[in-house]
Amino acid sequence: MESSSVGGGEMSGHLDGDGASRRLMTLVMRYKKKKKKKKKKKKKKKKKKKKKKKKKKKKKGFISALTAVSVESDEPLACLVSMSCAMTSLASFISTVSRSYFSTSSWFSLRSSTTSWLSSSLCFPQCAFSRSISESVSSMRFTKPSSLSWDISEKFLFTF
Repeated sequence: MESSSVGGGEMSGHLDGDGASRRLMTLVMRYKKKKKKKKKKKKKKKKKKKKKKKKKKKKKGFISALTAVSVESDEPLACLVSMSCAMTSLASFISTVSRSYFSTSSWFSLRSSTTSWLSSSLCFPQCAFSRSISESVSSMRFTKPSSLSWDISEKFLFTF
């Protein structure tokens, strides 16, 4: 009887459906499940953080590299920028030359308009490239329409 009351009482509790033991078992099972869920959630959060870090990295482009370099100290870069500025406004200059090619009255004003165009279009006049263009244009002769093609081919092509 003593053995049945010591050991049998615990066994009878499980078998009879004792409420305290069932509650204890359910609490233990819930605790184990919560631990597993927490571990799974932590792993998922770590993966999401890694993905966000990859998105934050940006590659440096050509524009940021240009802004990082000081244009005033580097003369080849300054020449490149001034050349691009000159090429953007070259279309308007060609249209002016083509309009004034056949009219003899505008030949005298073409030289002054050319020098003013060069001074306004070239961004960096201290550059050797822009100085050579402005010198070649100022030395051009705009007196006869037939000499225009020879002067342009002689002065401009050899400066490039």
